This record gives sequence, structure tokens and C-alpha cells, in this order.
Amino acid sequence: MSLYHMHVPRTSGVFIRNIIADRSNIQTKIVGHGHILGDREFANAEFISGHFGVEPLKYAKKAFSIIRDPNKLTFSYIKHIHARLKMTIPFEELLNIYLSPSEFSFAVTNLITKSLTGTVDIEEYNKHYSSQIIMVDNCWFLKDHLTDHDDVISFIEDKNIKIYIYESQNVYSNILSDNQINNIDMDDRKAVNNTAKTFDYLYDKYFDKINELNDIDRKVYDYFKR
Repeated sequence: MSLYHMHVPRTSGVFIRNIIADRSNIQTKIVGHGHILGDREFANAEFISGHFGVEPLKYAKKAFSIIRDPNKLTFSYIKHIHARLKMTIPFEELLNIYLSPSEFSFAVTNLITKSLTGTVDIEEYNKHYSSQIIMVDNCWFLKDHLTDHDDVISFIEDKNIKIYIYESQNVYSNILSDNQINNIDMDDRKAVNNTAKTFDYLYDKYFDKINELNDIDRKVYDYFKR
């Protein structure tokens, strides 16, 4: 495999992976979910993009990830879950479910750390790959992630994972350019995750709780954003 996009949720990962797949000469790829995973699949793919943790790194010549403000990421992710999977639950009730100290908060917080240092439980993943709700509520079966922000930063740097900041200007054009992929007529503005702003007034209300739960990611994000 030549290129691995370590997809952190709510960073316009679907947009950039589709652009890479469409504009490159890549023939074999694993993009998104709904696939049986294993070493053979990872080894045979020229491009992988998904919430697959560290496993594909041993086959990748290059790896990159896009990260964003972790508090806005968590809030956006819960809005996305509500809109796509759990619309029958009132949004603020869903916020309280996911932000309570439980296995549910694990699924939506410190997602940068989990996506970039976690290990996928392949057996559980392959059992449930067709159910997005189960995958989401189990954080894509990512486990054993690092728990100290300095260790996370060292791991990312030691593995040469190229980090791009979601809020930076021309981030997507830069990804394509860095990987020698055609970026002519690229419009970075189209890549932004545009979720409905209906519930944004609740962001300030729950900010402190979200910030507390994202204790590792906040320090990791601030380090790479500087």
C-alpha cells in the first residue's frame, strides 16, 4: 500500500478521499466502511481511507490525517449522528447521553487520539461492519489508544504521520499537492462539513463538559496547530 488516510470523523474525510480516488491512478483501494478487514486487504490496497487506526501503517509508504478543534469536532459528530442515525431522539437528550461518563462518551470524544493511535479490534469490526450505528457507538472498535498527550504526539511524529489542520486555508489543495495528485480547479470551500446550524446555540451550554472529555485531544490539537 502506498497511501493511508487516517480518517478522523467530521474533517471532510469523505470529500478528500473521493478526490484522491478520482484524480489518481490508484487501482486497488479500501475507502470507507462496509468491508471485511484484515492484513491481506490492507497489504494489497494502494490507497486506504477510513477509521482503521494503526493497523494499515505497517503497509503504508505515506500516511496523513486531518484534525480539527476537538470540541467542535465532538459537537459536529453528535449532530451528524443525530441527523443520520438517531433523529427520533431529541437532540439535547442525545447530547446528554453521549456526554455522560459512560461507554457512549468514549465513542465521541478524544477522536483524534483514538483514530491515530488506536488499534482496531478486527474480529469485532468484521462482525458488525454492516451496521453503522453499532460501529459508531463502539468508536469503530478502536481500542488500546494512548492516554498521554505527549505519547500521542511522539507516536504521530515517530510514524511520520503528516498532520493537516482542518481550519487552515487551502488544506485540501495542500494534501493533493503533497501527494502529487492533480489539484487544478480545487475549491477547498466545498470540502467543509456543512451540518445544520439548528442546534448551535447548545454548543456554548455544553462547552465545558465537551472540553473536559476531550482532555487529550485538546493538547494534541494545540501542539500541531501552533
